[in-house]
Amino acid sequence: TDGATYELSFVGPWEADPTKGWINYKSPLAQLLMGKAVGDPVEFDHSAASGSYKIVELRNALAD
Repeated sequence: TDGATYELSFVGPWEADPTKGWINYKSPLAQLLMGKAVGDPVEFDHSAASGSYKIVELRNALAD
């Protein structure tokens, strides 16, 4: 990877806004990430975001 960090929040379909990093929890990316833990590698192959990634932090966005 290029060392970039991406922050994503999983939301319902009615709130999804990829430009804000708000991803529909039913999307393929959200389904791939759910259940993962910090340090887990993630391989994603999609035209907009293909590559190898690693989870560096998990938190409850509603608790902020």
